[in-house]
Amino acid sequence: MNTTQEGQITDRYTKAIEQLGSTKSDVRLGGIYALKRLTTDSTRDRDSIRNVLSAFVRNHDGCALQPGEKTPPERCSDAGEDNGSYGRLPADVVAALTIAPTLAAFDESGDVTDRADFSFSRFPKADLSGADLRGVHGTTEQQVRAMAIVDSDMKFGPLG
Repeated sequence: MNTTQEGQITDRYTKAIEQLGSTKSDVRLGGIYALKRLTTDSTRDRDSIRNVLSAFVRNHDGCALQPGEKTPPERCSDAGEDNGSYGRLPADVVAALTIAPTLAAFDESGDVTDRADFSFSRFPKADLSGADLRGVHGTTEQQVRAMAIVDSDMKFGPLG
């Protein structure tokens, strides 16, 4: 890769990261897919992009405190009312949650050496029906029981 190509990749990476900070979800979604595209153009940036997307999920899980907030939404506390209804996650969070695990690092024997880390992410009352959760790290059994997971693929997704 020559210097011009490296500069273009750096510019695209920087632009995509800026998009993740937008207040508009469609702009953030574009940034997420721009990062995904970069993983094919610059394999050396895969780990960095996986970590950025994992951090995006952790910071946009619906329970992370946002600037100016003092307490998380009621649905995020154990005292939150359970009315039995489930909601959809925002499209940008779903995209990052879907893409980050596909960027796992493998060694020569095919074993995973590094994966998307969603530790401490909370998705209370999230409808994950049909979600492919293979290889997700950081999900406890209690968290799984609190989610609506119908027709989901949990193969190779150790709980604990």
